[in-house]
Amino acid sequence: MEGGPWLVHGIAWDGPAEQGGAPSLRMAAADGAEHEVALTPGLRLGWRVLDGRVHCLGFTRVHSARTRTRVPCPDRALAAHGAACPACEQRDDTRLIHAFHRTGKVPEGLRDYLMQPHWLYVAMSAAGKVKIGTASSARRWNRLAEQGAAAAVYVAAAADGRVVRVLEDAVTAGLGIGQAISSAAKLAAFASPLPAPRLAQLLDARAAEVTGLLGEVGGIGGFDVVRESWQPPAAGRGLLSETPRSVYPADPAQGDHALTLASVLGPFALGSAGPAGESFVAHLGRLRGRVIGLGPFESALQPRQTPLF
Repeated sequence: MEGGPWLVHGIAWDGPAEQGGAPSLRMAAADGAEHEVALTPGLRLGWRVLDGRVHCLGFTRVHSARTRTRVPCPDRALAAHGAACPACEQRDDTRLIHAFHRTGKVPEGLRDYLMQPHWLYVAMSAAGKVKIGTASSARRWNRLAEQGAAAAVYVAAAADGRVVRVLEDAVTAGLGIGQAISSAAKLAAFASPLPAPRLAQLLDARAAEVTGLLGEVGGIGGFDVVRESWQPPAAGRGLLSETPRSVYPADPAQGDHALTLASVLGPFALGSAGPAGESFVAHLGRLRGRVIGLGPFESALQPRQTPLF
């Protein structure tokens, strides 16, 4: 697999929702033409970072609950925050989502998206760190896969995106459960995941606390307490196994790299690299906004000594 230069837009999780979708590396050529590489087990993914600076990926226009358009950055600028320049960040409809339940001020297309049914979930990293989050009905299975959740359960079905975010804030305020887990924490967790039974036990306990709070919360209508488990898609289950692996010891966003993929969940990949074929977990989300070429490159890894004790 060769080609480029490509501007990386990230790891996408599309496909059959009931299976959580399937991962692909989504990129764009200089002329805006889109390209995807399916990240399937056994694929040897070799890449060279041609420009390690983070470039603006443009902005999103939301037209309705089901349709949206990604607009390339008209200035081809470097990113200032996340993967957007200041001008594109201000044009992006999705930046208004998390303030909707407080302000109610959003464009009509985004309003249509937000007024569809939404779901509240409790999710965990592979090390048992917990978060509360929301997803639209259309993407509630894919959403957890693209975030790299190791285990999750849906705890409320809400009439719309306003109600679900009020519930999310109530859980954070009442139980101290945060609304994000850092990429660094998720990466470290996949290098040493908890056994599945222990993870399930922890998730069950925290979900019970959340449903208990939801059953007592007052002044909020338009939702039902539910309990619906989410299972990681087949592509990601290898990352949750207890096979020995280390965090990839180089920055994927600089230099040359190659991984023979075994499993992908969210933007994280388990694969083998180096002359010894050692297993690593790498954060491919680091490529977002970078310009890369694909080809028969090799990881320049330093020899590592295995601890004796």
